[in-house]
Amino acid sequence: LEFNGEPLELDETGYAEIGVPYGSYSYRVSCPDYHTSAGTLEVKDGFKPEVNIDLTPNFGWLEVNVAADYHGADIFVDGKKVGLAPMIKKQMKSGVHRLKIEKELYKNYETSITVEDGKLCSIEVTEMQPNFANVELVVDEKSEIWVDGELKGTGKWNGALEIGDHSVETRQISHLPS
Repeated sequence: LEFNGEPLELDETGYAEIGVPYGSYSYRVSCPDYHTSAGTLEVKDGFKPEVNIDLTPNFGWLEVNVAADYHGADIFVDGKKVGLAPMIKKQMKSGVHRLKIEKELYKNYETSITVEDGKLCSIEVTEMQPNFANVELVVDEKSEIWVDGELKGTGKWNGALEIGDHSVETRQISHLPS
């Protein structure tokens, strides 16, 4: 609380009182995550002005629901990670934000969202574009299959690989890797 440009302490109930000479005075009430309220009041003979202020929230909530295949996806708002999908009611500052959902083997889902004061912004993502191919590798049954430095199996392996270049190697005891 500022009264005529000077800070004024509030008690634990949010109440403040000050004695001043007659005249016109300005006040300003601010709190993080709320819209500031400002105005003027007139102190006159025989009149004790009282101002009741209810600040309005400068935030809403974001809820992100995704299809079961995308559970555990990383959720970013304005480039900052805010949680994992699905995400229920995360408080967000009001305004326009950039939402990005990242899930391994899928292209990023990106959109613009608008969070309104005191309201829930609910986003439903039912489909993300695949960014992978299903691969089957078959080698001699005694040979190990390594993909990108990770052992995947022996003899045969089926799995999804993200689109792009990968290192594939087969190994067998007493043989050179291929």
